[in-house]
Amino acid sequence: MADVFAEVKRDLDARNELGTSLYGGPLEVIDKRDWLLEAYQEALDLVIYLRAELMRRGAI
Repeated sequence: MADVFAEVKRDLDARNELGTSLYGGPLEVIDKRDWLLEAYQEALDLVIYLRAELMRRGAI
């Protein structure tokens, strides 16, 4: 049986590596981006992906 926590940690590590390679370093608190707006936009994308998959499965 898979350890869910370990899998999430592996995913987080992979995202960190990707972000570091794309943006030249880890996410920094002093970054000028509006993190609340960034999170909101990501949440909107998530809702679209969830709805699309539900539609594909014929669940709704």
